[in-house]
This record gives sequence, C-alpha cells and structure tokens, in this order.
Amino acid sequence: YYAGHGIQDGSEIFFVPSTANPSDADDLQHECLSLFEVFKLMLKDLCNKTDSLVTFVSLTDACRVGLDENVTASNFVSDEPPENACPRRLVPVSSCSRGAKASDGTKSEGHSPFAALLLDKDSGMFAPGAKLNRVLNRVARELSGQGQKPTLLNTYDIDDQFCVVDATLLPPKLDMEVSSPAASTSQAAPDPDVEFFSYIILQPGTVLTWQMDHFKKHSKLVDGIKSLLNDDRKGRLKKWVGKPIYVTAENNFDKSKSCFRLDQGKSHTVVISAKGRGWVPHSMNPGELKTLFDIFRGGGWPRIIVVCQLYGARRTAKALYHASGKSGTQAMVLWFRKDVDIAGWFCNMLEEVLQTCHDSTLSKEDLEMKLLHLTEVKKFLRKTVKQPVEKDKDLGVFFSSGGAPVWRNTTRTCEKDFVQVGEQGSGLNPIKTEPHEKDKLTLQINACDVGLLHNLIKLTSSLGGSGAIRLEGHPERTQLLAFQICSCFLYKDDFRHVLRLKEKEDVKTLDKRLHGEAVLIWIEVSSLLLDCLGDLAETLRDDFEDTSVILLTHDG
Repeated sequence: YYAGHGIQDGSEIFFVPSTANPSDADDLQHECLSLFEVFKLMLKDLCNKTDSLVTFVSLTDACRVGLDENVTASNFVSDEPPENACPRRLVPVSSCSRGAKASDGTKSEGHSPFAALLLDKDSGMFAPGAKLNRVLNRVARELSGQGQKPTLLNTYDIDDQFCVVDATLLPPKLDMEVSSPAASTSQAAPDPDVEFFSYIILQPGTVLTWQMDHFKKHSKLVDGIKSLLNDDRKGRLKKWVGKPIYVTAENNFDKSKSCFRLDQGKSHTVVISAKGRGWVPHSMNPGELKTLFDIFRGGGWPRIIVVCQLYGARRTAKALYHASGKSGTQAMVLWFRKDVDIAGWFCNMLEEVLQTCHDSTLSKEDLEMKLLHLTEVKKFLRKTVKQPVEKDKDLGVFFSSGGAPVWRNTTRTCEKDFVQVGEQGSGLNPIKTEPHEKDKLTLQINACDVGLLHNLIKLTSSLGGSGAIRLEGHPERTQLLAFQICSCFLYKDDFRHVLRLKEKEDVKTLDKRLHGEAVLIWIEVSSLLLDCLGDLAETLRDDFEDTSVILLTHDG
C-alpha cells in the first residue's frame, strides 16, 4: 500500500519522496521509485523462492498526472507491466485513472476518500468476514460515484472467499529447492477421467451484420468442422483418441445451454473461439469468463485450453490460466490471435497443436518454438515465408507447472459419431411467408433497428425456453423484427423448432410430438386466427408452457 505524491510517465507510476523535485524523465528514474521496480522486488524476494502461486495486491493512492501536470494522448498506454517484470499473479489497484489527481480529503476527515473506504470499520478490508475482492469492487463503485475513477486489474486472481483478517502469511523457505517448469515435464500427469476428449466452443460474435449471412456462414463452419473431424481418412484425432469431441456454437454462453455438458465429466481439452473480441475479462470482474470459471470449479478444469480470437486472446488466456491455478490443477493455456473462419485450416491446426502439447519432453520454450514452425499453424494464421509467425504477437503459451498433459490411447469406442454437435434450430426449414410478403419480410436489417434487434435476440435467448415477448407498434415494423428474430434462431442452438402461426392451418403444426422440446413460436394475431385463439391458448398452456418462447405481433 502506498499513499503519497505520484507521477505518471508513460505506462509507469512513480512514487515521489518528499525530498525529490523531478523535472524530467531522468530525474524520475534517479530520484523516485517506479511501481514496476516494486513489482520486480516482489518477483525476486518471494515469487522466485517458492513453488506456490502467490497473488500480490498493490494499492496505490496517488496522483497520476505527468511532470507537466498532464498526461498526453501518446502516453495513454497499457497499465500492465511487462510479463517478465512482475509476479505471475498481480492485482494492481489505483485510486484514480491516468491523467487524474487523487483527492487528499480534508484534515477533519483524516484520510483520503480511497483510504477511508478501504479502512471503513464495518465494510472495509479489515472488517471481520469482509471479502477483499468485494471490498475493492465496492470501493471502486463508490469512488466513481464521487467523481474519482479508480482502476482495478486482474481482481479475478483474488480468491472469492479471501478475507484479510483471516489470512496468515507464512515466510518462504529460503533453502527450498525450486524446480523449473522444464525439469518437471518428465513427470507424466495422470490420465483424467473425462467424458469428452475435447469441447469446442465456436462463438459467432455479437456484431449484427446488415444481413443474416453472418449466422448462415457460422452454421456452415460448425457443420464443416464436424464433417472434417469425423472423416475416417482425414480425422487424425479420431485415430488417436477414443472419446468424443463436442462442438457447440454459442453466443449467449450460460449454464442453461449446452455448456452443461462440461459438468457431466471433465473435458480433457477445451477450445474457445470467438469472432472479434470474444471472452475478454473486464477490468473489475471476469466478465463473460465467469460462467466458465464457475463450471470448471464444479466439474474440474481441463488439462489444455486453446483460445482463438482476434482481439484480447492473450488476456483471455492469462485469465483462464491464473484461475485454473487456484484449483490446484494448473491448465496449459495456448492462445492464437486469429478467428476461426475456415474449417479445414482450423481442424488441421488443432490436431497438430494438441498432439504437440502431449510431448512430455518439451519445455515451455521448446513448445513455443515448435508451434512457431508447425505448417498447419502457419496456414491457420495465414503466414508466409516473408511474414513468419511471431511469439507473443501471433501466439503464446502459458505453461502448466505440472508439465505436458498425457493422453493414453483408449479402447473405448464412441457409441455415436466421434464428433457430436450441439443441436441447432430447424435450419433447413425457412419461416413460412406468403408471395405478397416477400418484399416486406426480408433479412435486410434497418439501420435504425440494429440495436433493438440485438436486444430482442438476446432477450429471446435469455428466457431459457419459457416466456413471451409482445412487439407493439406499426405492424410492418413489428412483423419484420419478428421474422428476423426467427430467422436468426434457425442458425443457433437455442431452439429445436422455429414456427410461425398466422392462420388456422398453421396451428396444426403444433404437434404434441414437439412436447418437451424447445420451440420458438411467432404468433401473428389476425382475423384469420380469431376462431381458434381459445384452442391455441389451451394447447400452449398444456403442452408448451415450460418449453416455448412466444413472439406476439398483430396485423393492425
């Protein structure tokens, strides 16, 4: 914990002693102490002398303005120090953001607002039973409400149940013989008892395009991956392992969907792919990764995690790596700065990479070098001789302290296809439209409705197979939105069937054989349905109440 005068220079925060009077960058280096230097001390004095995973929390209550009382745009760079210059698990907390001044409070208060919140006797960090993670997030929220914006990074590294008053600090054993990761690779890890060899999550992304082609292409990608991995001639993983691979296309990833398969038995390998940003943890919490954290805590962490996404791949991988370390089963996490877009290139890359990871003689450095030169990795990343694959730019490895995972061949054969795919919607059955509606009901999304359509799709998915949404407004607009929502779910795995009920004959499609299956039903209330609305309501109540989501529109 540091409270006092501070200066921000580039990505570094300098602690300024009362006797210092720095006027330039050289003075900062000679007269002041960089927070990065403190991190190096942590690394040298404790991290390098124990084989345990140590989480460091640095609390800085200081201004972050430059020497000229300002921070220029060119200095707005990452808060995170270089990886080799700080502990592996570091939670830096600052009372204000870059370029801002930290409030000192008043003499009558005795503490700065930041310190007062941290030391509050009832809810501060030293209060009995106070969870440090929650305290830091509460302090950040309350200070933000007072106009001062703190920054928090990697708070997911703090155990959710950790209380400062309950912690006991044990000094490191200075005579401890520390084994390097490279030395431990010769120790074979036990073969985990898993249901799936690999669980592949292909997230299509949250950006809505002007047409539904985005979802069609993603559905085709999933089918292509299934076909290639299942191929008896080309599927190398199929010959190597006897347990199945599960492929799912998820956007709104939560426990109510296919991820429950991870709870049925540990998966040896999990591959997370996302279009664009993907599962990037937020600054104050794990963000979209929290669901995965919860699942893995309950069902067990996989031995290997592969992250493929264009933005934030390394940060996502780092969050998963640190979270797995808390469980006692450190996962090996690999990341590739590339979206999955071509099924063949992805499957070939995955097969080569997973087999390489199981070489128990490789150290972290050897593994990275081997990955850099794999032909299929180069093709997946679209690299050429003139543009080689670069470590820490195109790919990277967070190495397991337990060494390389081992997968022993098994005689167990898959009862179904080697590759199983999360059930998608009706896909081949487009929404029924009349000839006169073709100009009105299109997949061309109105620019003004992009945000609304996105929220409606998210709401429809979040209802978990039970609920109703009534679209009010001009009939042409509400019918267009309902049509586009239904068309979207033809290429997602939330519903097994997507139906449109417009007239009496359509009601017959509500076959009782669909009972118990997830169904999205678009009901367009009109004079053609008035005669059978009572029977329709009774059928929905008796057979589809808990398994259907209903979209209600009217014809005016």
